[in-house]
Amino acid sequence: MTWQFFSWTQGVDLGKPSRFLGKMWTPNLREDVDTKDGTLSLYRPKVHNSSVLRLSKRLKERLETRLEKAHPRNPYLFASKTGEGHVLSCRSIGRTMDRVGINATHRVERYGKATIHSLRDTFASRLVSQGISLYDLQMLLGHASPTMTQKYAHLSVQDSAKRAVKVLDELHAA
Repeated sequence: MTWQFFSWTQGVDLGKPSRFLGKMWTPNLREDVDTKDGTLSLYRPKVHNSSVLRLSKRLKERLETRLEKAHPRNPYLFASKTGEGHVLSCRSIGRTMDRVGINATHRVERYGKATIHSLRDTFASRLVSQGISLYDLQMLLGHASPTMTQKYAHLSVQDSAKRAVKVLDELHAA
């Protein structure tokens, strides 16, 4: 399991190492993860709340594998291969995205530069396009106010308009 997959499938804000990248779990890493129930406890210092994230089946399986391979001397989920410290920082994530070609010139010119928040935005956009309410999205993203979630509202309106046209076309065809 990679941090990219985790952010993309869960929408976890990887923006500041203190929030998640360098998250030191409780003394026993497994206390934050309930693989039986498929949940992960996460504290969000920015909004001073705790969340229990529901994990998809696929992510749950990957997380179980990650926990089995966790280095016994390191309490970080995304640790270096040697087990010394945590490997992730905002800078290292940016370098990884550049190295794998996500920020190749032709892509940046067309879509703009991808950042670690792009994964979270993709998660949110995918859910809105599938019909999740902005309120539910706000809860999932851990936004303290709906104002932050409103940036995804244009997607909801576009999809609502498409659904409305489809219904009207079906009515007129009958």
